Amino acid sequence: MRGENDDERFNHEIRTLRRQLTEARNPFAQWCSMTADASLSGVPVFAQTSNGGAWLDVFYSEFAAFGLDVRAFQWNSLWQHSQDRPRHPPTPSVLHVYYPIVGGNDRRDIVTARTEAVIANLRDFCEHGGSLVFTCFDELPSGSINPDCDRRLRQEMFDLASVVHLPNAPLLDLCRQMYDIDDRKVYLAPLPLYDGVHPTGTPSRLGARRRFGFGDDDRVVLQFGALREQKGVDRVLDAVARAQQVDPSMRLLLAGPVVDAEHEYGRAMIDAANELPGSVVVEGFVPDRFVGTVLRAADLNVCGYRWSRSSGVLVLSLGFDVPVLGPDEPDFMALAERTDMVTTFDNRDANALTEHLVAWASTPRRSTVLDQQLREELDPIRFSRRFAEAITTRVNADTKMSGSSGVRSAST
Repeated sequence: MRGENDDERFNHEIRTLRRQLTEARNPFAQWCSMTADASLSGVPVFAQTSNGGAWLDVFYSEFAAFGLDVRAFQWNSLWQHSQDRPRHPPTPSVLHVYYPIVGGNDRRDIVTARTEAVIANLRDFCEHGGSLVFTCFDELPSGSINPDCDRRLRQEMFDLASVVHLPNAPLLDLCRQMYDIDDRKVYLAPLPLYDGVHPTGTPSRLGARRRFGFGDDDRVVLQFGALREQKGVDRVLDAVARAQQVDPSMRLLLAGPVVDAEHEYGRAMIDAANELPGSVVVEGFVPDRFVGTVLRAADLNVCGYRWSRSSGVLVLSLGFDVPVLGPDEPDFMALAERTDMVTTFDNRDANALTEHLVAWASTPRRSTVLDQQLREELDPIRFSRRFAEAITTRVNADTKMSGSSGVRSAST
């Protein structure tokens, strides 16, 4: 159980890490120059930062206590600097990758060349004494437009990795259907809450609602995150429009950015949201300092995802004691079995989301608080410590994983 001193230190570590991870450099140049680095305080962990967020702070907050020195690198440097091979990387050293994708709108031959460059660099790193840690959030990236290349890259990463971290067992089962995975490498640990990541001083529920002009009697439904079709934003807006016919006090709070790859869809969602009675739209990326205000203003976070494997919005909501309505996908089902704060709908039924939202609008209001036992299990300090321990244990024992067996979970 976390105490006050733990929270204080955790917040300090997060601020320090954010400063350290602001400048991400070419890892290969670092590997070649760090062999005589007198400032190195422990085993270097090269952390992918190109697609990160607040949860990165959670991952690495406790690493220093285990002798792991977190350094930043950008994922695209693995193909942009493919000619710069690591000659003598520090041994041991760790490369942590969590979102491997080489897609984009480039020609297939370019993407194929990038894929081969990344694979060559990963092999070089491992052959020169480095250890790869792969956090796998989905069987294929949500933005993949070159699935053959992405499959090839992921299989290579499963083969090379010393540790394969997945957030839940159903995702592991899905990955096993597509890839050969050595169970001795697998480490199962659910994504933690974001407690302590976002700045303190978040207003109370009443104060947060007043910031957006919501009344005490309004029932506020939140749509949070990037406006992507995969996230089913259109389904959420349609469900809210229908539910408002049952409960006119329902209000939509939409907060998130329009992404370049789906600009037309995102703009359409902004326009549709603005047409709903009493809606509030916060367009753009929500700064960390404002995340708590957005969450605290909501009575329910509705996730209309067409598919999902490891939703960060889900654990973000629970950390702020905001109940969630989401699809019967692996990550939502795993938590729905543990807490009544997560309700799921049948993702194969086009009307299920609307029916659940209408039913919620018809029920009496009630306050919600995440169960203390589950909150402790998803505690970010606990997660970071166990993740760091899993890395150091496996890397120190044997990079090739000889002598270990079986899938491990965070509870073991």
